[in-house]
Amino acid sequence: DIRTSDVPDASTHTGFNEEELFNAGSHVPTVKALAAFLLAICIFVILIYYWLEGELGFNVPLLLAPILVLVMALVRAGHAIAATRILLWGILLATMAGSYGVSGLSTPALYLLPTLTMSAFWLLSRREAVMMFAVAALNASWQAYLQTHGWIPPISERTPLYYFLAIVCVMMAALLLGNAVAKNLASQYLKIRSMNQDLLDKQERLMHEVAERKEAEAHLKQSEEQLRLVMEGSDQGFWDWDIAAGTVERNRRWAEMLGYTYEEIKHTAQQWTDFIHPDDRALAWRSINDVLEGRTASHKAEYRMLHKDGSIRWILDQAKVMGRDEHGRPTRMSGTHTDITARKLLELDSLENSLRLKRILDNLFAYVALLDTSGVVQEVNNAPLDRAGYRREDVIGKYFYDAPWWNYDPDVRAQLMEAMNAAKHGKASRYDVVVKMGDDLVPIDFQIAPVRDGSGRIVGLLPTAVDITERKHLEDELNLQAHLDYLTGLDNRRSFMEKAEVELSRTKRYESALSVLMLDIDLFKQINDAYGHQVGDLVLKTLAETFQAVLRNVDIVGRLGGEEFGVVLPETTVDEAIEVAEGLREIIAATEVALPAGLPIHFTVSIGVAAFSDQNTNLDMLLDKADKALYRAKKSGRNKVCI
Repeated sequence: DIRTSDVPDASTHTGFNEEELFNAGSHVPTVKALAAFLLAICIFVILIYYWLEGELGFNVPLLLAPILVLVMALVRAGHAIAATRILLWGILLATMAGSYGVSGLSTPALYLLPTLTMSAFWLLSRREAVMMFAVAALNASWQAYLQTHGWIPPISERTPLYYFLAIVCVMMAALLLGNAVAKNLASQYLKIRSMNQDLLDKQERLMHEVAERKEAEAHLKQSEEQLRLVMEGSDQGFWDWDIAAGTVERNRRWAEMLGYTYEEIKHTAQQWTDFIHPDDRALAWRSINDVLEGRTASHKAEYRMLHKDGSIRWILDQAKVMGRDEHGRPTRMSGTHTDITARKLLELDSLENSLRLKRILDNLFAYVALLDTSGVVQEVNNAPLDRAGYRREDVIGKYFYDAPWWNYDPDVRAQLMEAMNAAKHGKASRYDVVVKMGDDLVPIDFQIAPVRDGSGRIVGLLPTAVDITERKHLEDELNLQAHLDYLTGLDNRRSFMEKAEVELSRTKRYESALSVLMLDIDLFKQINDAYGHQVGDLVLKTLAETFQAVLRNVDIVGRLGGEEFGVVLPETTVDEAIEVAEGLREIIAATEVALPAGLPIHFTVSIGVAAFSDQNTNLDMLLDKADKALYRAKKSGRNKVCI
């Protein structure tokens, strides 16, 4: 089909460039060449009519000869559309020119116009058919107008001027029509060349895409081969599930794990679930469905599969969705099988051993826990949980230092973290600490050490503890006994001297006042001799009670030996000390000591007073001064206060 309707409409072409037409090559006639050709045809036709006196029928072969020669040349060059266009327009112009040479509208050749118009419509385009019809109609109208007004003379009366004017009109028409036809040819050629370039570009892109696809296919094939080698090297089974088709492809290792050959698995009618232990099928399908329905990103499950020989194999199955359709529905899922039977057997043995060990630990009174290397609690026995009223979920899976035992006090928690860090580096720690057990604060003997495997690598931490409440009570009691007088409950000489030294240092530092009293019970030996040591002890206790009742909490009182006592009065001048000493003396003298049998007795004390006055004075010097004052009180008659 050579119709120009197969080519985009040339009317849409803008910016016609005659220079581009001239440079387009020999395939398209130029505007000037086509116009000159058509003009020559017209002149040739008119001269023939003039010379042969208008006998059109006789000269038709001669008129069409040059047109047919050009048409044949164009056809041989492969330009069928251009040849058709020149043939039709050439016939039209020759007929129009001939109509002026003969009898005008009565020319039989005018009947060719409908045929030419129909041919142009069929072979060229609707627009060129309309143009031919319009040109023919205008020519016929013009000839009719001329004949009506008698402007076309008979052939015998036509002059050279008439033919000259006819030639000029035909030349103008040929030029206009030739330019229009050439423009149309050029625009269609440019369109065709543009389309051809587009086709070339598309062909190049297509070839590039084909090359890329081939390269991608090659890479895919290489990747698949690498994956196959990796899977074989890693001793893993592989499966690929085409969800839409309902088919599953498995590799050789997948079959060998269950005791089958690859051919047996490839051609088997058994489904995947048929190989799974009945008790584990629901677990496996639940994990798969969670991935297919978008609840989880990947499938990972450990379950039992049935070996061909009837034994059990533990399998680690891991998979992901590898393809989805345009609606997001999964279309392909791929995964691997790893035989973990050996590991599972070890885990089961380890679990049995762990349960046995846990039963032992749960019957211990000691507190024992097992941590991983990051400090997360893996296991703990019942003793610390029962003592504190905690649940296992309160501590299991949490960092040990965040457990309720430790996090009540930042300092206690920080000390534990330091010990854990040392254990991670291979160093054990042991210290006494107070932890929170429910509502109670309980002292424990705590230690933490690293746990090592057979190669010496640290694989965990082992904290242990023992409740030392009773031991602490005993230590406190012993400590109390080491510092207090067993009979009076006052500080003993050692404790008194330690506290007095501290107070004297404070006094020197702040340059404040301080006084010391030395007391001695008058005639204490006679009381013991007359009433017995039991009454003597009662007198000592009564004196101690008097001290506690009269003196301040900041005052330091101690039994220095026998019936001799010392008192340190912080922030007290010598005058104030004398007043305190006199008050003590009077109260003691008025105090009755009830005897187990008989009337109560009274006793008195002598008191020596000394005051701190010099930065060079030490505690022994003060006590010596007070002791000398006490001696003077004794010598001057007892029951007195001297300084």
